[in-house]
Amino acid sequence: MYFGIASFSGRIVIGRLGDCKYFISSHHVVQIGFLTMAVSCLLLPSTRGYTAFVVFSVVYGFCEGAVGSQMNLLFLTTVSPKLRAAAFGYATCFISFTMMTGLTVAGLFVHSFLCLFVCLFILTRLAAKYV
Repeated sequence: MYFGIASFSGRIVIGRLGDCKYFISSHHVVQIGFLTMAVSCLLLPSTRGYTAFVVFSVVYGFCEGAVGSQMNLLFLTTVSPKLRAAAFGYATCFISFTMMTGLTVAGLFVHSFLCLFVCLFILTRLAAKYV
């Protein structure tokens, strides 16, 4: 319930701020939102108690709403008007594929290496090599 309320409010607040193009950049909102979501996911195993889990749900939900509202704007404004339909289709296809396989691959890495540190080290080296 907290996640849904925070996501809804994040979409409205950041969506309204995103309308002011001189005030806030969609690129920065998406990057900060993804960074905050990643940090909150890394801190999730250390939570103890219901209050910490509620704080995680609110922070993650707000950032998910902010990223969700600005991501579509990025898809539709970074390409020419003639290619907007294709850009939106390709982007949603790739995002859904990574969302579908991401947790499975991460779980496979953690269970095969039996250590989260080794898994994170390998994934960051792969990301640094190919990005």
